[in-house]
Amino acid sequence: MKTSRIALLASALMCSSAFTAQAADLEVIHWWTSGGEQAAVSILAKEFDANGQDHWRDSAIAGGEQARAVVMQRILGGDAPQAAQFNNSRQFEELAEAGMLLDLSDLAEKEHWRDVIRPKSILEPCEVDGKIYCVPVNIHSDQWLWTNKAIYKEVGLPEPKNWQDVIDQADKIRDAGYISRWPWVARAGRKT
Repeated sequence: MKTSRIALLASALMCSSAFTAQAADLEVIHWWTSGGEQAAVSILAKEFDANGQDHWRDSAIAGGEQARAVVMQRILGGDAPQAAQFNNSRQFEELAEAGMLLDLSDLAEKEHWRDVIRPKSILEPCEVDGKIYCVPVNIHSDQWLWTNKAIYKEVGLPEPKNWQDVIDQADKIRDAGYISRWPWVARAGRKT
């Protein structure tokens, strides 16, 4: 499996042993239990239910380690959930290699995942031996930048487009009375 810089790509894994040809409840095990996480997963469930074929049956389990343990016990016990949140890992690869996950390659091709999921490194961890076994739904990356739009507007600065913009604007934001929780932001780029 190819690796990427994505540290915690959580994915919906479709377990092959549980699909049927008729409409049914589709059990989804996940660990999104906080308020914000539950709000996000409810959007996924609503969109899934809108397809009119199956119904999302939510099985939230607090803690990723506990949820993965339950999923593994269920798969190995012959009672796999239809979908589960999982981190890509050697365990994921072994399940795919053992034929215990549904190959989603045809769906991915039909919906042009390789063309629309960007950067390519997001989809790569879902591949084992050239086949796609997961849907990236919760992507963690080290290149995100979060800003407070209200502060930038109040201070009269355009929102930063890159790290250098943050460095260049830090003094003005600090001078406006906003003190960074991260002192290195205010000092970054300054000559001492």
